[in-house]
Amino acid sequence: MVLPETMRKHSEVIGLFRGATNTYPVPGQSLIIEKEQKIITPTNSIYHDPKYYPNPGIRVFDPERFSPEEKAKRPKASELFFGDGPRFCIGKRLAEIELKLCLSEIISNFEVLQCRKTENPIQITSTGMVEMVENRKMAFG
Repeated sequence: MVLPETMRKHSEVIGLFRGATNTYPVPGQSLIIEKEQKIITPTNSIYHDPKYYPNPGIRVFDPERFSPEEKAKRPKASELFFGDGPRFCIGKRLAEIELKLCLSEIISNFEVLQCRKTENPIQITSTGMVEMVENRKMAFG
């Protein structure tokens, strides 16, 4: 639950960009997506929408959002960390296993401490398409 909450809070991808392969009338709405129309799904906006993630602020880290009970309350499309549909990332399981392995190695073999240059809390800035640490030199100096 910690990994998806981290990806929700600090998503590298702010949107998914797709093109419609067929004309598609959206069920229950008057909207029709025409063939070859470009579609942008604002994933970062979804991850910070209180409709799907209560109290979604950047300062709140709540892995319980991804418990089976909480996930069942949300539509599947509210979690697009690795895409969805036919262009879903085939490397998802490998990426998750590698991340868990790296974290367990770090936690098992090292003591992680703050240094005097560590900003707490880290200030995040959004520069166009990517979120990043505002003062990277200080945070990682």
